[in-house]
Amino acid sequence: MINSNLCYLRLWFASLKVPADSRGSLNLTKLSLREVDITDEDLHQFLSECNHLREVDITDCRMLTNLRVPGHLNQLKSLLVAICPLLREIKLSCGLTALDYRGPFIPLQLAIPSQTTIVSISLLTFHSALGYIFSDLPSTLTNLETLTLKSKQVEVCTLQFLSSSSSFFRTTHRCGLICISYVHSDYF
Repeated sequence: MINSNLCYLRLWFASLKVPADSRGSLNLTKLSLREVDITDEDLHQFLSECNHLREVDITDCRMLTNLRVPGHLNQLKSLLVAICPLLREIKLSCGLTALDYRGPFIPLQLAIPSQTTIVSISLLTFHSALGYIFSDLPSTLTNLETLTLKSKQVEVCTLQFLSSSSSFFRTTHRCGLICISYVHSDYF
């Protein structure tokens, strides 16, 4: 198993299998998994043993289908999840401050109430960014200050969407900055 004095673990091009009898509290504060073969259960068990995590980067982990971040990770401030092609859901039970997600549109469940103040989402499939804001973005983002949303779909909107009657803007009235970007695609 991993040395309990280790604070930063960066794995690239690896396979990680957590032993079933694994017990103990790792002192990791930063975890980076890039192109790591790890199952949903092994990642959840591994995260459950890391009580001091502050930053997590999960990139191109091709076996993950459901990412569940345990609630006891109350020191976790930053989570990056990028290009995990089988990922179908993210469930965060902790008080995360910043979330950066890059991938296809998937359901996102945040802890209630959410402490998340910065959200950056890059939708890598054609999906309505404005539709996502008004219908799919969790209403638990009551402390949201900055939202950056990138989409491959060209959108037309009117100021009617930005009215105070919108449930998203009513519940996140403290949001100071919203950035919506169009990403050009050569597929047409």
